[in-house]
Amino acid sequence: MKDKFLYGTAILAFLASCSTPSTVNLVEEKQQMINNISAKSANEHYAVCYWFSKVYQDPNLKPEQKSKASRALSKAEAAVIAGITQTINGELSVALLGDTAGLTSQEGTDEDLMILYREYHKDIPVKINVKRAESLAWIQGLPKSNFGSWAKGNPLTINLSKKNPSVSSELDEKINNRIDSRLIDAENLLSQSKLPEAFALVNELQQNFSDSPFEDKVKPGFDKIAFNYIQQTIRIAAAMDFSIQENIDLANQSLIELEKSVSVSPALAAVFTKDLKDQYMAVREKIAESRLIKITNEFEELKAKNYYWTLYQLHQEKLVEIETAHPLEKPVLIAGVWSYYRAILPDAIEFLVLQAQENIEQGERHGSAVIIYRMCDEMIAYLVVSDTSQTDQFKGQLRELSILKKESQKFIKQFLSRSLVINDIDPKQGLGTELKNELEGDFAEIFENHPLLYGLKMKEGEGTREDYVIAKGIYPNLDASYGPPQRSQKLEILKGKVTKHTNQDWQNARKSQRANIPQFVYKQKLYRYTVTSESIEAVANARLSFKVNFQDKSTNVRINLGQSLKREFINESIDPNFTKVEEQKLSVMPKESFPENPQPELKKERILSLLEMKEWARKETRYLAKLKIMNVLVAYPTVLQAQSEDYVNAQNWKVASNFTGILMDYMEHINTEGDIEFFTNAEQAEYHKEAFDANLKTLEQLKVFKKVVPEQAIEQLVNYLEN
Repeated sequence: MKDKFLYGTAILAFLASCSTPSTVNLVEEKQQMINNISAKSANEHYAVCYWFSKVYQDPNLKPEQKSKASRALSKAEAAVIAGITQTINGELSVALLGDTAGLTSQEGTDEDLMILYREYHKDIPVKINVKRAESLAWIQGLPKSNFGSWAKGNPLTINLSKKNPSVSSELDEKINNRIDSRLIDAENLLSQSKLPEAFALVNELQQNFSDSPFEDKVKPGFDKIAFNYIQQTIRIAAAMDFSIQENIDLANQSLIELEKSVSVSPALAAVFTKDLKDQYMAVREKIAESRLIKITNEFEELKAKNYYWTLYQLHQEKLVEIETAHPLEKPVLIAGVWSYYRAILPDAIEFLVLQAQENIEQGERHGSAVIIYRMCDEMIAYLVVSDTSQTDQFKGQLRELSILKKESQKFIKQFLSRSLVINDIDPKQGLGTELKNELEGDFAEIFENHPLLYGLKMKEGEGTREDYVIAKGIYPNLDASYGPPQRSQKLEILKGKVTKHTNQDWQNARKSQRANIPQFVYKQKLYRYTVTSESIEAVANARLSFKVNFQDKSTNVRINLGQSLKREFINESIDPNFTKVEEQKLSVMPKESFPENPQPELKKERILSLLEMKEWARKETRYLAKLKIMNVLVAYPTVLQAQSEDYVNAQNWKVASNFTGILMDYMEHINTEGDIEFFTNAEQAEYHKEAFDANLKTLEQLKVFKKVVPEQAIEQLVNYLEN
C-alpha cells in the first residue's frame, strides 16, 4: 500500500509546506485518512494533482513548493500509467493466448493484437468520478466547486506510448514475433502442399495488418503465397475435362470465387499480374467455349428433329440464363448463340413454309398455315430486332410469307363467310312484315362497318346450316292506354322589374342630416302565382319472340316489355283569379342585384296519341331485338373455339390447330377497343340494361380471345408438328 501511494505523501509534503493555515491544518488532521485511500482512487488522485499543480495557483507558493507539487503530479501520473500498463499487459496476454503453451481455453487472434495496438497508440482517456475525487479527505479546505466545474469541461488523457515507451516496444516486439510465427506456419503448410491453407493464413495476416506499420513485414510472404495460390487455382481449373458439365460448373465456380476475392482485396489485386490475368482469361474462354458447345448441342438435337419453334423458344431461355447465371462468359456465349440462330433461321423458315403448303395441299388447312406464317414472322422479327443488319437478308422471305398469308386468308374468309336470314314474322302482314323489313335494312347497314363483325352479310331465302336464321318470329299487336289524369298545385313567387325612387326621408331632411340618409330607394313588385299541374301517364305494351338458328343450335329470344314503356306528360297553367301582386321596398343595393322575371315558366308537353305511343313502343322493341341479335352474332368466336376444343380433348392437334388458326385470323380482323355500337356502358333505358350487360360480357370474352388465342394456336400446332 505504501509503495502505491508515494504520490500521496509527496502531495502531503507539498501541502504541508504551503503558507495557507487552513491547508496546513487540513494535512495534519487528515493524515490517517490519506494513508487508507484505496488504489481504485489513483485516477482521482492524478486529476486532483493535475488540477492543483496546473490550474489552482496559490500566490504564496515558493519555487521549491512548486517543484514539490510537480513531483507529486509526476508520481500520481506514474501510478495511473502503472494501472493502464497492467491493463494493457492483461489484454496482451489474452491476445497471445493462442501461442502460449498450455493456454488453449481462449484463442487469441491477430485482430485482437491490432485492436490493442491501435488503441495503445492513441491518447488514453483518464476516467474519473468527480464526486469521489471531491470527497477525498485531502481536498477539503480547497474550493471544491472550482475542481468540479473544471473536471467536467477538461477531460484528461495520457499518451502511454510517450510516457512508457518500453511498453510500446514490448507490444511491437510481440506483434512482430506473432507475424514471424504465422509466416513460418504458412511456409510449413506450403512445403506440405497445403497451398489453400497457407493462403488462408497469409490472407488473414494481410487483412489484419493492412494499413499499419507491420504491413510491409507481411507483404513479401503474402505476395509469394498469394501468387502461387492464384496460379494453382487457374491451373486446376484449366486441367479439368470440360466435356463433363459438372467440371465446367466447378471450374466456373472456383474462378468466380477467385475474381470476387481479387475485387475486394487491393493486395490480392496487386499480385494478380498480367501473366496471371492472361491465364485466367484463357480458362474463362475455354469454359465459355465448352458451355457454348453444350448449348449448341441442345440446339442441334432440336434441329435434327425439325423442332424449330422449340429451338426458337430455347434460344430465348438461353439468353436469359446467360445474363443471370453466366455473366463472366456473356460476350462469348451471346455471340455464339446468336451466330447459331442466324445460321439456321433460313432453313427453319423454309421447313415451316413447306409444312404450311403440305397442310393446304392435304386438307386445305389454311388455319394451320396462317399460324405457321405468324411463327415465321415472329422468328425473323426476333433476329432483326436484335440485329438490324439482318433486315435486308430476310426481306425476300418476309415478302413471300406475306403473299402466302394473304392467299390463305382468302380461303379462310370464304370459310368465315356467314349470312343473316330473317324469315317471315307473324303476322306476316302489317307489324310482322314491317319489322322484318326494318331489321333487314338495319343489319345490312350494320354489317358494312361494325368492328366486331367480319364475314357477315344479309341474305334472302331460307338460309343454310352455316347461316344465322331468324325463324318462328311472333309479333302480337301493340296496344296503348292512358292512365287517369293527376292534378296538383304549387305556389310560386316571381319578381318584377326594379324601379328607382327618390327617398322621401332624404328629401324632407335638412341638408346637414342628409349625409347619413340614402338618397334613393328601390321598389319591386312581387307576383304570387298558384300553378296548377296536370299529368297524364301513357303506357304501351309490346312483345316479340323469335329463334336464332345457327349450325344446328337454336337461341330463343323473348322480349316482353310489359309495363316498362311509360311516358308522363305534364301541363301547367295559372289561374289569374288567384294571382296577387305586392310591392316591396328594397335596400340601396344596385338594381342589377335583383331578378326581373315576372313571367312564370310553365311546362307545356304535347300528349302523344295512342297511335304515337304504339309507334314509340315499336321502335324500342326493334332496338332491343337488335341488341339481342347482335349478342348472338358477335359471339361467333366462341363457336370456333368450341369446335377447336372438341378436337383438343381428342388430342387431334392437326384439326384443332386448323380451327384455332381460323379463329386467330378472325380475331385479327375485328377490333374490340373503343366505343362500339350496341356494346357500350353508356346511359340507356332501364329496360335495355340487361341486354347491354350481356353484350358487354360477350365483349370482355372477345378481348380475352384476342390476347390468348395466338398463343393457343401456336401451342396446338407445335403439338402437331413436333410430336
